[in-house]
Amino acid sequence: MLRQQVSNQLWSLLREYFPAMIEAFRDKPGTLTRPDARRILAVAPTHALAAKLQLWKLTAMLRRAGCRRGHRDGR
Repeated sequence: MLRQQVSNQLWSLLREYFPAMIEAFRDKPGTLTRPDARRILAVAPTHALAAKLQLWKLTAMLRRAGCRRGHRDGR
């Protein structure tokens, strides 16, 4: 029950303050429970912080989270 409440709160906050995060992971299996989604939220919990991420840092972060395809090298 508590886990569902926390999940609902997260979705509600993201819908209000960071809708791009929801959109980015909407069609992916696991949505926001994926390692790459969790890593992005840990480093950039707001759209303002996410916008400041340099492409190479984002790419490296996603690779460390286990993503291997679909990301440019940032150069």
